[in-house]
Amino acid sequence: MEGPCLAFRRATSVLKSLPWAVRCLGATQDLPCLGQHTKKVIEEVLQCGRSFEVEELLSDERYQTFKLFTSVFGVGPKTAEKWFCRGLRSFSDILTDHSIHLNRMQQSGFLHHGDISRAVSAAEARSLRSVIDGAVHCVTPAATVALTGGFHRYMTCLLRSV
Repeated sequence: MEGPCLAFRRATSVLKSLPWAVRCLGATQDLPCLGQHTKKVIEEVLQCGRSFEVEELLSDERYQTFKLFTSVFGVGPKTAEKWFCRGLRSFSDILTDHSIHLNRMQQSGFLHHGDISRAVSAAEARSLRSVIDGAVHCVTPAATVALTGGFHRYMTCLLRSV
């Protein structure tokens, strides 16, 4: 299961990075990381407006549990798998199971999960950019600071020297 997931994740990254929307399967012909299965899914989305296979996967209990567990800072796929195999399905299952010993990152992840997973407004992002910009320019006056990515979960700062 891990192999196909990784392949699909790579394909998704390629498609998200395109500066244009895919409107026909032929447009994907020379793109890297798109195997036959991924192309079948793309074709289904283009024809039906959705993929029934993807919808089924997204509603799967295992997928939902992994998504929940890995949304916690410090919890990766191996830990999520271990907890899932033990029959744990929710945060309360984990936090009330006294046989589970959380490391410091996981403890912080659960403690601050609400703040970390909360969407960040554009105003908050601009404010943070201003603070980071000031700190960076104290060290490297010629640097350019650009906030990249969505305003959700983590904000990535891309620092480029001019």
